[in-house]
Amino acid sequence: DFYGCLVGSEMCIRDSLKRVIDYVKMNIGERITLADMAGAAGLSRMHFAAQFRLATGLRPHDYLLRCRIEAAQELLAGTNQRVIDIALAVGFQTQAHFTTVFKRVVGDTPRHWRVAEARRFKAEKAQMATRHDRGACTPLAVMAAGWPGRSAAAETRAAIGF
Repeated sequence: DFYGCLVGSEMCIRDSLKRVIDYVKMNIGERITLADMAGAAGLSRMHFAAQFRLATGLRPHDYLLRCRIEAAQELLAGTNQRVIDIALAVGFQTQAHFTTVFKRVVGDTPRHWRVAEARRFKAEKAQMATRHDRGACTPLAVMAAGWPGRSAAAETRAAIGF
């Protein structure tokens, strides 16, 4: 445990932080207290809070909230779950608190962020399709793809009904 390490040993601090990070990830939807995080690190609450802030620049609670928001962003972008269900799934007790924290961290409400993210995804997808389509229909690209070869003239005649 941490007490067996030399004080300030970078390796031990890194191991303690990894245990805390893993604990938070595994329990993101549950109630997580400072005592829980300190226990995962093998430290007292006050010592853990001080060491965590020195190592990360964040208070443990702020870190926890950011982890919850990141998990929520994944669910907002990747599912059609209701915002309240996502809020509860990542450990918030109310949608109002979730929305307040989300807006403070991300700069937008969960609903508006989800809509904007969907638009960004569609735009990126369309842009990728356009990039792929430019070279995909050249005769060399068609032959390289192993498609049975018809001449370009035969393809054009078939397309217009001759």
